[in-house]
Amino acid sequence: MPTLLLPTVLAPLLRTHRTLMEQVLEATYSENAVQQRLDILEMLAQANQLTLAELLSHTLERDQLSNRFAAILRNRAPELLPLDSTPDLPSVDENAALDDTVNLQKMGIFTTQAHARRCRIAISPRPGQRAKVRGSGLLVGRRLVLTAAHVIDEALNPGPDLGKPLIVVTDVNHQDYDAWPVFVSPVHDEDRNGRMAPPEAYETHADVALLRLIKPIGRDHKYGHFSLNHAHPSGPGTWNLILLHYPAGQDIGAELSAYSRQTGTDMYLPHSAGSAGGSSGGAGFCSNFGFVGHHQAGVPGRHAGRIVPFERYDHNADFRAALAADTQPDYLWSTDESPDGHFIIGRSRFFDGLSAIFEGTAPALRGIWVKRMDPALSTAGLSFSFDMLTAYLAAHDRNDAAHRVSTDLVSGDLLGEINAALIGTGTPLLASPGVGPDDTTRAATAAERAEILAARLQSKALSQGAPIWLCFDNPPNGLTQSTRLQLEHLIAQCLTKPDLRLLLAGFETFSIRDRIYESVAKARLQDAPGLLIEEIGEFTEEDVRDTVASMVKSLGLPWNEGVIQTAVTVALTGIDEIAGRYPARAAQLVAKALKAQVRVLGVGQS
Repeated sequence: MPTLLLPTVLAPLLRTHRTLMEQVLEATYSENAVQQRLDILEMLAQANQLTLAELLSHTLERDQLSNRFAAILRNRAPELLPLDSTPDLPSVDENAALDDTVNLQKMGIFTTQAHARRCRIAISPRPGQRAKVRGSGLLVGRRLVLTAAHVIDEALNPGPDLGKPLIVVTDVNHQDYDAWPVFVSPVHDEDRNGRMAPPEAYETHADVALLRLIKPIGRDHKYGHFSLNHAHPSGPGTWNLILLHYPAGQDIGAELSAYSRQTGTDMYLPHSAGSAGGSSGGAGFCSNFGFVGHHQAGVPGRHAGRIVPFERYDHNADFRAALAADTQPDYLWSTDESPDGHFIIGRSRFFDGLSAIFEGTAPALRGIWVKRMDPALSTAGLSFSFDMLTAYLAAHDRNDAAHRVSTDLVSGDLLGEINAALIGTGTPLLASPGVGPDDTTRAATAAERAEILAARLQSKALSQGAPIWLCFDNPPNGLTQSTRLQLEHLIAQCLTKPDLRLLLAGFETFSIRDRIYESVAKARLQDAPGLLIEEIGEFTEEDVRDTVASMVKSLGLPWNEGVIQTAVTVALTGIDEIAGRYPARAAQLVAKALKAQVRVLGVGQS
C-alpha cells in the first residue's frame, strides 16, 4: 500500500491536531536511538525552506517508519487517517439473502484499526533461520495474539533433532517479535484431515492458541487491540462477515463476505470468503464488529471455508486466565517491558508513588523528588528517572504530557523559557511594570510570574484533558541564585494546581518545607499537596527479586520460585555487598546478568 503520509495529508493534521501528532511522533520513535520532535523538525524545516509537513513526511519515509506512524495515528484517531478506500460489499448468491447490513461509515473506522491489529504468524525451524509465514493472528491484549493452534504445530510438536522452533509474530510495520503460547486448545485429528471433529471435541479441541509477545505492541498508545466480546448474532441465519487474514501471506485488507449459523452451539460456521495458506487464524467479525471466531480451513480455489466459533473456547478457564493476566505493570521492570529494554532495579518507591498518583489513592501527592543518598554519586540514576516516568506513562496508556526542563540555562530566565516552550512565544511572561532591580522586587516579580505561569499550565492541562509533568534535571554546575529563586516559587505554585505534576531529579541542597512525604502511606494521611521522596544509591537482593518476579509475571514465564532464586543468585554473583546492600553502580552488571539468564533459560520454556 502506498504511504498516506504525503505532505498534503500531514499539513492539515499538524495545524488542527498538533498535540496528537507530537504524541504519535514520540510513540513512533520510542524504540529508536534517535528521537524526533516537531519543534526541532520545524526549525530544521525553516532553515531548509521546507514546510514542517514536507520534512516530517521525508523523515518518516527515510527512517522507514511511515507505516508505524500511520498505524499508531489510526489507532488513536482512526477518523483522521482513513485507508486508501472503503471496500464495497461483495456480491452474494441471490438465494442467500443476508439478515443484517454493514454500516460502511463505521466499517471504515473499524478497518483502519484492524489494519494495525492484524499480524502474520511465522515459524523459524531454529534460531538464525528464516521464518516462514504459517498463518494470521489478531492482537487481543497488550501482548497477546490469537491464532489457530494448528498454525504453530511445528513449535508445539517439533520433529526429532530439530530443536525447538521459534514462533515469530510480524506486525503491520514488518517488525518481528518473538512469541510463545500461553494457552492452546489443540486441533483435532479429524480437522487435520479436512473432516468434521466429533461432538465431544466441541470444547476440548477448539484449534485455538494465545501467543504472548516479547513486547506489548497491543497497548492503546501503540497499535491497540480488540477486546473479545459476544456482540454478534447468535441465532440462525446468514450474516455479514469481516475476515482479517493474510491469504498466502498477502495483505488484502479486511475482506467482506458472509457466514451462516444454525444454532448457538455450531461446531463450525461456514463462510464465503476466499482463503489460502496463511489465512488460518484470521479473525472474523460480524456487521456490528463483534468477534465471531477464527478461520480454520478453506476450500482451495473456492470462496468457501469455515470458522471456529468463539463460543467453543470463550468459557475455557485457562483461556480467560491468560487474558486476565495480560495487565498493566505495577512495577516496571524494563523500560519497554521486554528483555531488550533498560532493566530497572531498586526503584519500587518511585513506582509506588506513580501508582498512587494515577489511581488517586494519595491525593496529596503531586509528584516525586528523586535524591541521591550521596550527592557525590553519579547523576545517571537521576537522569534515568525521566525515562522511567515516560515508560510508565506509556505502559499505562496515560495521556499525561511529560516535559523535561533544563535548569542549566543560557538566558538565566527559567520561568520565561518554560513559558516560551510550553505556552508559546506569542504569550510572553512579563513582569509588572515599574519593578526595580533590588532583591525584594526580584523575589516579588519571580513569585508573580511563577503564579501566572502555573495558572497558564493548569489551563493548558485542562484543555488537553490530561495532567502536565514538569521534570527538572539536576544542573551539572549548580543553580544560580536567580534560577533557584524562580524554581522555588514555581514549585510552590505548581503544588497548588490539581493537574500539574513535578519530577525533581537531584537538587539535594534544595529545601521545600512541609511539602515532602517519606512514603505513600504517610501521604495518604495528609491533605497538603507535596512530593514523595525517593532516595537512590543502593539496592538489595530483594530489589533484584522484585525485578525478576515482575519480569516473570509480565512475560508470563513458567519460572517457579527455584528458577527465580537461581536467576537472582547468578545475577549477584561476584558483586560486593555491605550489610546486604549493593552500590547503585552495580545495577548495570546485574541487568546484564539477568538478560543472559533470560537467554539461557528462554522465554515461554517450561
